[in-house]
Amino acid sequence: MHHTIDTEDEVVVTSPPKTCSPKSPRKAHSTNIGLAEIQENLGQAVNNLVKHFYKPEKERGNITYLLCGDKGLVHCMEQVFQFGFRSSRLFRNKIFIWDYMERLKAFFENALMGNTPCQLSEVCKAGYWLFCDLVGKINTASDSVGKDGKFQVFICVGIKKRCLHRWLPLMANTTVTAQMYEENSFLRIPSHTNFVMHILDSLTEFDIPLEASLLRGIDIDI
Repeated sequence: MHHTIDTEDEVVVTSPPKTCSPKSPRKAHSTNIGLAEIQENLGQAVNNLVKHFYKPEKERGNITYLLCGDKGLVHCMEQVFQFGFRSSRLFRNKIFIWDYMERLKAFFENALMGNTPCQLSEVCKAGYWLFCDLVGKINTASDSVGKDGKFQVFICVGIKKRCLHRWLPLMANTTVTAQMYEENSFLRIPSHTNFVMHILDSLTEFDIPLEASLLRGIDIDI
């Protein structure tokens, strides 16, 4: 469980101990960094956001940069989703993280229609519906935006609506994830998934504003 520690100099988000990276892990896309460094980067990005809200309002910087800038939250979550992603090895054409989101949407919609061997809980149904609604709205409103841009909107809105950390276990427990991710990925090892969930949960106490330019025309009231 995470804790926030308020000191005179900074607010520190503590997190569960890092899990050692497996031998010969599949590297994160383009950056070639390992699991421990991705965990460290994510913790720092979230810590920067927490410190932002602990400052007097007049002293706060640009939160959009903390979300979408270099080593911001979106960048770090992209590293999380790229780690162990089978895009180049398994598929003929380049597959983006947004393609994974769209396949999850199809899986969740199918489950909501009753095409699943297990009965869904009400909590699970609500999570599926919110996920599908957001992905659908992003696709509808963002025809001119690339897949990386859509992923950025997804992360920002998911954080603002306090949904992202709750979606992770739902995403992990699907055949889509088993097909598209290596076994050592964040989404296929429960302790890795829990690490990301705990880190993101520390942001749920804050009301995170999003600039209209970030939303690409998305209706925020999902």
